[in-house]
Amino acid sequence: DGANVVPSTISEVSVSRGIVRENAFLNCAVIKSLTFGESVEDVKVNSLLGCETLEELALPFGGVLGTLFGAPKFNMNNSFVPVTLKTVEVLKVNEISDYAFYGCTNLIGISLPDSMEKIGESAFRFCGSIEELRIGKNVNSIGNYAFVDCGKLENIIVDVMNETYLDRNGVLFSLDSSAGKHVAELVAYPTAKTVDAYVVE
Repeated sequence: DGANVVPSTISEVSVSRGIVRENAFLNCAVIKSLTFGESVEDVKVNSLLGCETLEELALPFGGVLGTLFGAPKFNMNNSFVPVTLKTVEVLKVNEISDYAFYGCTNLIGISLPDSMEKIGESAFRFCGSIEELRIGKNVNSIGNYAFVDCGKLENIIVDVMNETYLDRNGVLFSLDSSAGKHVAELVAYPTAKTVDAYVVE
């Protein structure tokens, strides 16, 4: 009947190319690890509906994560993204949308590609289990509140080749490109950073 059937013994699935359509992995509750390669052209909403034991996910997708699991809007991410999902590796895309990981409280690791240029508003807000985030060399725009309310976030690390942002001991700053890379503005101070005093020089 054309339906997708994943045998009960299969826990890891890799898709190398094509389009991942709506309901493509409907109720595939046995899958623990799922990889959509960089040559995958599109990952549709609701494509992972019912993948309730998924632990690891890698994909070229920068939209609102919950929509892949059936969430109708961003503020329902935490209700639809499986509680078992701990790590997400974003591949190839240039942008993480506004509210992409908003409220994904169970995620402990999010990996962003070197191709990333823009991180949207509130993209990681309320990601309460993440301890560290790494910003690549090509990121040149970070939206407001991107790292707010991340209760366990201790460090935001920026690639040394980045010409727009830098970190000082895990604290995120923007750069004034007209002033020879002098620090221009404090962007985000990680919520869980535990120091008695922090001096901005």
